[in-house]
Order: sequence, then C-alpha cells, then structure tokens
Amino acid sequence: MKVLWISRHRPKEPESQALSDLLGGVEIVPISGTVPNTWALVSLLDTHSPDAVVATLPLDMQEVLLAELKHRG
Repeated sequence: MKVLWISRHRPKEPESQALSDLLGGVEIVPISGTVPNTWALVSLLDTHSPDAVVATLPLDMQEVLLAELKHRG
C-alpha cells in the first residue's frame, strides 16, 4: 500500500511502524515542505496515485483534499 505523507517533517520510525502495522505494510512517499495551493494537492495525487494519505494541512486544504479523494473513489 502506498501512503502519501504530506507534512513539513518526514515520518519518524515509530510513525512509519505504526502505519505499517495498521495497514499491513506500506510504502511511504514523503512530501516535505509547504504545499502552496490546492492545485498542488491534486497534482501530488495525480503523480503518486496513493492508496492512503496522511496530511498536515490547513483546514481549507484538507477539505479540498478530502473532496478530491472522495471523487476519485
């Protein structure tokens, strides 16, 4: 399972292990730094085609991300 990790900080080992335990093995794709806008979020989803997303984002960007993920199924 591919997990897109969107945060200013890369996942620490305990976080990576917890995700792996919960999801049965994962490939974490870290996106570090600031995501400038909602179009960049859509582009990240297009580029990486993740099965799951862990994101630390402002609420308005979380809303867009969730709507886009729901739309994609």
